[in-house]
Amino acid sequence: MPDPGGSGKIRRRGGRPVTPELPEGYRLDLVGDPDAPALRRPDGTVAARFSAVGTTHEAIEREALEDLLLRASRQGEVRRMP
Repeated sequence: MPDPGGSGKIRRRGGRPVTPELPEGYRLDLVGDPDAPALRRPDGTVAARFSAVGTTHEAIEREALEDLLLRASRQGEVRRMP
């Protein structure tokens, strides 16, 4: 569950807050909409939104990595075009 203080940490059930390990430039925005935290790309656009309840740091990390890889593959396709 996201930390209500907006720290970018996810609170484990019954445990301490955990900061997701995100690719460089990615961040978890808990302030814009506390009910649906947003994963933001380095340019500030939203890569994904999550439920405020039951979100795990693993799910956020996975989504960030998938988004990064997808964007990198698309950039590679654009570069190959004449």
